[in-house]
Amino acid sequence: MIDREVGVPNRKLPRILFNTVPFGALDGDDNSDWLEYRLSTGGLASLMSVDRDSGGNTGNFFHWEAPSKIIDCNAAESKHMRLWPTISASQRKDELKKHIELNYDAIVISEANFIQKETNFRVVTDFLSSLCGVDFYLFGAGVQDAAPQSFADLTQGTGDFLRLMDKKASLFGTRGPQTSEALNNLGLHNHDEIGCPSLYAFPRQVMAITSPTTIKKIATAGHITKQSLLDGLQRAKAVEDIANKFDSAYVFQAELPGYNMHESLSGEIFAPDFTFGLYDKISNTIDKHYINRYLSSLSGREFRFSKYYYFRDTISWRKAMESYDLYIGDRFHGGVACMQVGKPAVFLTEDLRAAELASFIGAPTINASSFDAVNIPDIISDKFSDQRLSYFREKYMDRFNNFKSALRRAGLELK
Repeated sequence: MIDREVGVPNRKLPRILFNTVPFGALDGDDNSDWLEYRLSTGGLASLMSVDRDSGGNTGNFFHWEAPSKIIDCNAAESKHMRLWPTISASQRKDELKKHIELNYDAIVISEANFIQKETNFRVVTDFLSSLCGVDFYLFGAGVQDAAPQSFADLTQGTGDFLRLMDKKASLFGTRGPQTSEALNNLGLHNHDEIGCPSLYAFPRQVMAITSPTTIKKIATAGHITKQSLLDGLQRAKAVEDIANKFDSAYVFQAELPGYNMHESLSGEIFAPDFTFGLYDKISNTIDKHYINRYLSSLSGREFRFSKYYYFRDTISWRKAMESYDLYIGDRFHGGVACMQVGKPAVFLTEDLRAAELASFIGAPTINASSFDAVNIPDIISDKFSDQRLSYFREKYMDRFNNFKSALRRAGLELK
């Protein structure tokens, strides 16, 4: 049984500033120092602001929301703020600094694949370094692709951010052993391997996962980008092939901005406002006929997904996943969405990110290059045998308890 302890009676609960807005992005663009929003313009164009506010990947919503769900804090005096863009955009940093120092005991930072040469945390690092009397708790630090061999492989801003966390953070959490090894090689050692916080937001549901009794409806997510289709990459074909064998839905996370929805399809040229009615905000779906035709025109192959989702919040995402038998895909948080409602997930691994996170908790994986959708029944029989499910539950519980211990050492408790 999972024990979610309240902690020491009468202890003072911390006032925490969580550095992201977890419930999904608002429509429109920020246009002021305090990140106000204009009204949505509607249609697919309005989803571009969701992509931007999700950090370019709506899967981020899951790890952003997790810390405030699981950390025991002074709820009445804890808040969410889009802290990174607020710091970057603010012309009143001294005022913001005083506000945080006066009202919060700690900042909880949930990040993902920021250890890469394209990231630059210069402005953020300078601001955090200036704070007095505020603790830092970092979750989910991960390497994007290739591990840096030295700080020269990172921008100075991101290197200094890592040094700051190593020196001052009460908790410097990495997503797994490969990232921890990369940090050790950089001379940073004050970190704990704890995985992604989204893994621990719904532990009872994760522990209740069993082998699917039927395999009729499959949810998937991947990297069906315009370029991957044009290049014929296997990681796109692997996900695409699921729709040829099963009733399946594809969840967009980061691909839409790369599509040109006004391109000519089979000689048809659509009006500029054609895409206005393609997205249904109630069901979070995009017109399957149009998207199937569009992707088919790019790839030269027929696309047959029965639904295309684009979620603006995690609640709708989880609710939709309840109607599917399982998840197979190479987007990690696409699988987490299913696991959080007790549905099994198999992760197609083509790069370090999904492989490190899935293996950390013993979740089933298969290399995308060797995946064939026709073998899905055999894959399920193998990956969700009684023996493998037992192994997964044992390893997951070990990781959960390790996560709880790491928080406790850092002065935090689970709710």
